[in-house]
Order: sequence, then C-alpha cells, then structure tokens
Amino acid sequence: MKLGAQLYTVRDYAKNLKDFEETLKKISEIGYEYVQVSGTCDYNSKWLRDMLKKYNLKCSLTHISPDKLQNSIEYVIEEHNDFDCKYIGLGCMPDLCNKEVELEDVIENFKKNFIPVMEKCKAAGKYFMYHNHDLEFVKLNSGKTSWQTLIDDIPADLMGFTVDTFWIQKGGCNPSTVIRELKGRCPVVHFKDYKMTRDGAVLAACGDGNLDFADIIKACEDAGTEYIMVEQDDCFSENPFDCLERSYKYLKLLGL
Repeated sequence: MKLGAQLYTVRDYAKNLKDFEETLKKISEIGYEYVQVSGTCDYNSKWLRDMLKKYNLKCSLTHISPDKLQNSIEYVIEEHNDFDCKYIGLGCMPDLCNKEVELEDVIENFKKNFIPVMEKCKAAGKYFMYHNHDLEFVKLNSGKTSWQTLIDDIPADLMGFTVDTFWIQKGGCNPSTVIRELKGRCPVVHFKDYKMTRDGAVLAACGDGNLDFADIIKACEDAGTEYIMVEQDDCFSENPFDCLERSYKYLKLLGL
C-alpha cells in the first residue's frame, strides 16, 4: 500500500498557487509520495501535473464539488487525465447535514443525480469514490443505515468508498470491520485518529488517539486497499504540517 497526505489538512496553506506549490514541496520533504487534492485554491490541471512532477508526487484521489461533478464531469475527467488520477471523489452527499430534508430523500436524490456521473467516470476508465462522515450511520425507516443502503443500491463497479477511520468510529462502527466488509471496494482509506478528551472525541494525528492502526492496516491489506491518505480536518492550533509528519513517522513504524 502507498502512503499519502490529504491536502485538506493543509488547505489554509494552499489558498493561492504560490502557497500551493510551497505546500507540495513541504509534503514531499516530509516523505510523502502521494497526495489527495482537496480544499485547495483553483488550479489548472496542467499546472498541477507539472508541480506534482517537480516535487516527485502523484495524485491518487480528488474531492470535487457536487456542482462541478454534475455539470462538468467530462471536463473533470479531462483534468484528471492531465495529472494521471484514476479516482474522482465526492466528500459528502448534498443535503446530508440538512435536517429539513429526510435522509431517504437525500439518498434517492444522490442516486438520481450522481449515478449518471458514475457511469461517465466508468466509461472513461475512472472510478467514482464516496467519502463518509458519521451521519451515514444513522438508521433509516427501513432499519438499514444510509451507508448500507449506498452499498446495496449502487453497483460496486460504479462507486467505491473512501473509508474514513475517525468518522467510522464516531458513527459507532469499527473501522477494521467496515473496511473488511468493503473488500475490493475501498481502494483509498483516510487515516485519522480518534482521541478521547474530557470534552469528548476529537480528531488527532495517527498514534495520538485510541484507534488500533495495526489492525486497520491489516484490514486494508485484506480489503485490497491501494492508498492510505493521512488526513486531519482540524489540528486544534497545532501546525498541520507537524501533524502530518507525526502521522507519517508513526505509520512508517507500523510498516507502511
């Protein structure tokens, strides 16, 4: 498996192209060889191709806005061809956090609007990836969770899952179990730790919390995962590059 950094972690350091390039340089210097591009400033796909090559990095996955995926998927595919990225991702279903919309309707709207996008990705040799949070584990009127409904209702050849270890745990499930259940369907997994404080659980660098990453790594191997992407949505006043480096060193000690 290949170890990379989710650039959403350092999004505040990639708000313009100059800073974005410097961020790629720092990620490379930590030792990462792969990145997920998400949360950065706008960029030209050929510029990204050249910057990745300059700093010996490869892009394994992106997160693209729902509007762009629905309205410009052909262009999105062309961009991904420019920087040689197979996996095209969505960070969250539209309206998932909107309490005025029933979860059943959220899922039906997602299938209606995005299965055509998935089909175009497949036809172009790409693979559409969906990233979870915790709300996908709320049970529906059917008794199934939104997560299980997505697994059951959308064919595996159309959509894979970017499993997020922290949000799986926060949703009340075991990350290793979920990953193993998705064998062949989770080529990318987000690694972030689940740290308990007196105020509740918080996001943390890998090794700083309570998740059993040795077993999670084994689960990823069992499931055929290709890329491990380290991510920390919030670093709580710590320098995010320091958090990414601490995670990198910890995961390298575990054999990645």
